[in-house]
Amino acid sequence: MFIRDHNKTALIFEDRAYSYSEIISGIHDYASAYTINHNDRVVVMSENRPQWIYAFYSVWTKGGITVPVDYGIDYDDLVYLLSDCSPAVIFCSINEKDLVASVLSEIDSGAKLLVFEEIKIGEHKNTSPSFDIKNSLDDTAMIMYTSGTTGPAKGVMLTYNNLSASIESLMKLDMLTKNDVLLGLLPLHHIFPLQGELLAPFYTGATVVFIKNMIADEIRSALSRHRVTMFLGVPRLYDMFHAGIMCKIQASRIALLLLGIARLFKSRRLGRLLFGKVHRAFSTTVHSYLTGGAKLSDKVSGDMWALGFRLIEGYGATETAPLIAFNPFKKIKLGSVGLPMEGSQVEIFDDEIIVKGPNVMKGYYNKPEETAWVLRDGWFHTGDTGFFDKNGYLYISGRKDEMIVLPNGHNINPEEIEAKILSMTGLIKDICVIQEQGVLTAVVVPDLPLFRREGIVNIMEAVKQRIIELYNSSVSAHKRVLKVIITRDELPRTRLGKLRRFMVREMLTKPAEKKKSALPPEYKEYQLLSDHIFNQKKIRPAADDHLAIDLGMDSLDMVELISFAEHTFGINLASDDLLQNSTFGELAEYIKMTSTELKEGDLNWNKILSRETGASLKDTPLNIPILRWIGRNILFTYFTVTVEGIENIPGHQCIFALNHQSFIDMPLLGTLLPKTVIRNTYFLVKDAPVMSRLVAIALSGRNMIKINIDKNLKGALQSTARVLNKGKNLIIFPEGLRTRDGRLLPFKKTFAILSKELNVPVVPIGLRGTYKLFPYKKKFPRRGKVEFKICNEMKPGNEESYADFTGRVQDVIKSFVDSEK
Repeated sequence: MFIRDHNKTALIFEDRAYSYSEIISGIHDYASAYTINHNDRVVVMSENRPQWIYAFYSVWTKGGITVPVDYGIDYDDLVYLLSDCSPAVIFCSINEKDLVASVLSEIDSGAKLLVFEEIKIGEHKNTSPSFDIKNSLDDTAMIMYTSGTTGPAKGVMLTYNNLSASIESLMKLDMLTKNDVLLGLLPLHHIFPLQGELLAPFYTGATVVFIKNMIADEIRSALSRHRVTMFLGVPRLYDMFHAGIMCKIQASRIALLLLGIARLFKSRRLGRLLFGKVHRAFSTTVHSYLTGGAKLSDKVSGDMWALGFRLIEGYGATETAPLIAFNPFKKIKLGSVGLPMEGSQVEIFDDEIIVKGPNVMKGYYNKPEETAWVLRDGWFHTGDTGFFDKNGYLYISGRKDEMIVLPNGHNINPEEIEAKILSMTGLIKDICVIQEQGVLTAVVVPDLPLFRREGIVNIMEAVKQRIIELYNSSVSAHKRVLKVIITRDELPRTRLGKLRRFMVREMLTKPAEKKKSALPPEYKEYQLLSDHIFNQKKIRPAADDHLAIDLGMDSLDMVELISFAEHTFGINLASDDLLQNSTFGELAEYIKMTSTELKEGDLNWNKILSRETGASLKDTPLNIPILRWIGRNILFTYFTVTVEGIENIPGHQCIFALNHQSFIDMPLLGTLLPKTVIRNTYFLVKDAPVMSRLVAIALSGRNMIKINIDKNLKGALQSTARVLNKGKNLIIFPEGLRTRDGRLLPFKKTFAILSKELNVPVVPIGLRGTYKLFPYKKKFPRRGKVEFKICNEMKPGNEESYADFTGRVQDVIKSFVDSEK
């Protein structure tokens, strides 16, 4: 029934062709290697290979139940799984032998262990063998363990009827024929590749090509040499293909123009014509690329279609063997997972997709309560949320059990946020959105090589300012990400790319132990650098600790580190040096190799700020007439501006620290300050092209110190110190950037360092109203009220830390900003 002799090649592995006759003979040979009772469980655990197929099908000829297991499973999970299913026989390759034997010893199992490389059996003599199932079609054919995205894996009991129902519904769509050649990349222990790369092709009489390594060159070679016609992949694989293709396209203006044309016409044929070179480099014989196992990004599906690839999305679950819906080849809808499979009923109940039909499982092995929860009145409750369009096409919107319910009652789909953020940047390698302490939190894995190529040292600031704040500005308030956690660890995913969110939370509550050598290196540079970072961050660094991610070093910490290296080792560290030596051990080794001296001694911010930069600093007063004309005749006329505390502007030198809400903050402040004050004042501004162009209108580029946290932070601070030492005033935005949502951002301690070390008082200025009138990304402001409050000057205490003084100043400004009615 599931396999017969089609008198042709069934499998190609390591360039050897296996006929259907050979495969069936191998199945019978393997069946002769062991004895089991009716419904005994038999585990098959290895990479894709012919012996896996022999072992799998042989169980059915003996009335047993096959249990496919991930060959990359870890020890504890294997203990759980084997204890749960209690197999009579275990097939594995030599690579898994020791692991399996160790687990069997721990759980005191009497299972027979059969290693593929050690099986010695005679060749089956039937030249045209048949394949027969010993059990009834309603009996359990296999137990397929779920990937465990929300908790411990559950054993899904699938019958022969369940499996054949999915295959037959696929056949009715004419999606697979005996003339097709499929590339088998995905591991067979998951239901999607098991059906798509083995059961359905062998049922139909197609040919399957297994490759050993998922390497681009090996994939391309197999596609070409074996003239593959269908390709099965998971979204993360297509994400990689898409990223590689788009990287080349974005390097060519002509290619980008052609892609834009293809997107406009939404024509796959046009895309295939325009991007024929891409197809020739990949494959000219593949007619369809199938995807399942997880949700495909709309951007990836749209771009791949525009490029001429017929990328077809389907939907299923292990519990439905697996097909629930699929896009028919002749009526594909991008973004949809297709139409329900024939013979199945699919409905939306309480926002959840539910399924009834011959493909629905018997239940979970040894788990009656969990079975009763998902199987109700014959309907399988998938846990996925979705909807149908007017033409009956199904769309997946998320996971019901992964929906985040915020304290304010809003329901959040984390997958939607993750997809949007990933579509906005290539700097993020992976992301998981969870709820942490009542707020939406993004756990981010940065693409470190790309950060290095972009010259970005301060990873946290870049992620927050370039990506998260940009995302936050584009969504409603309840969808904004308010906390960011950076990690170098890979986020836990299943083999098919599904995120295991519960394990991400475990990562945060139980951080992985650092891999440390038995003893740290003894050379002096390592010890001195370690002591410096310990004094700085109260963390004793390990050699493989990333400076920004593991040690949490921000831009000011980097300035201290650079200055320490210069003072102690005689090295002038540049940003590129920190990028290329981003872990503590790498940096210590680099310093050891390049140091010119070794001078121990204290280094503090006073010494850092007092050093000459060698850079010239123009002392050109602001263009007061132009500035005040703009302010009085345009800004103060267009807006209703009120100022409280004008008498608190001191007659002596000070640092004005105010919150930043809009582009118009600076010209407004420059207008309301007295002429005598503004003539003697410098602005410390972020070095950004957009800001520079707008500010230049009012300030003509004068009395401005531009700061770039990745390139010139140290020099900018030293220039600022020179300005203050000359008796000038300073205007600074302690948040470092404009608010994206109207709320106050955390204050940086830059102004506190300058105030404390140079003995210059701080005058806090609270500002409110400009965000509402001219928020981030708006092109033109609207009329309304703007309020300033100039507070009493403040000085840091002798024993007060930079952080404490920063907090005091922020509290004063926050009390005014938050009091807005």
